[in-house]
Amino acid sequence: MGAFLDKPKMEKHNAQGQGNGLRYGLSSMQGWRVEMEDAHTAVIGLPSGLESWSFFAVYDGHAGSQVAKYCCEHLLDHITNNQDFKGSAGAPSVENRVNGSLAVSRALGDFDYKCVHGKGPTEQLVSPEPEVHDIERSEEDDQFIILACDGIWDVMGNEELCDFVRSRLEVTDDLEKVCNEVVDTCLYKGSRDNMSVILICFPNAPKVSPEAVKKEAELDKYLECRVEEIIKKQGEGVPDLVHVMRTLASENIPSLPPGGELASKRNVIEAVYNRLNPYKNDDTDSTSTDDMW
Repeated sequence: MGAFLDKPKMEKHNAQGQGNGLRYGLSSMQGWRVEMEDAHTAVIGLPSGLESWSFFAVYDGHAGSQVAKYCCEHLLDHITNNQDFKGSAGAPSVENRVNGSLAVSRALGDFDYKCVHGKGPTEQLVSPEPEVHDIERSEEDDQFIILACDGIWDVMGNEELCDFVRSRLEVTDDLEKVCNEVVDTCLYKGSRDNMSVILICFPNAPKVSPEAVKKEAELDKYLECRVEEIIKKQGEGVPDLVHVMRTLASENIPSLPPGGELASKRNVIEAVYNRLNPYKNDDTDSTSTDDMW
């Protein structure tokens, strides 16, 4: 649902914090959508005697931002003031989408899917009642939690994203930076939706590894050299960035970040390309096309 821009809006909103034995970072980007319909909440230490509790949420608006913004402003208060908030209900889907369109079967709003006369709210195609899971934590095994909208999950699977985040935590402890890399990577993997991600790290989260940092630096240097070689090999004229990316994509490049692959290094490659071609026309920037490569 929703129309698209000629170029993606790549400005990001960031935040980070820590407390209750947790650290978190978040990033959101409007991307190709004409409107930013996502919202998020990150609170460590809740009121009303729940100081040891934390609340994190990503809200994905459907054809508008009003419900997402309302949830961001009011849902936490509603939960903490209502003790009877746990429940579950089912709803049918077609090919993982309700009526082949909506990507979720539980949502606030989306009234077009809730208009069957004679059926209660939880019996409609889309239910407003949440699915709640109470999961026991494992101090030894749990590393982090990722909350994200479908602009992220559309282009990265669970294991892919976890592998990518784990690899990033080994090269930086800046959680905002990790989240920014997730959003950028998903954009370059072809996401056309708004993108929001919250990364919550437990004490057992991966730590920065000198060996991983060294490998990352070696990879960046290798990519820098390859970009220079590709440009020089062209001879007369300068190849556009799409040509450089496609050439690199056809090669077996060692030590690319798992899950992110070459897309996660697009910013590095583009920075080298722009440094070598400072006067290159902006029209060659592949973010202005449907094909990010």
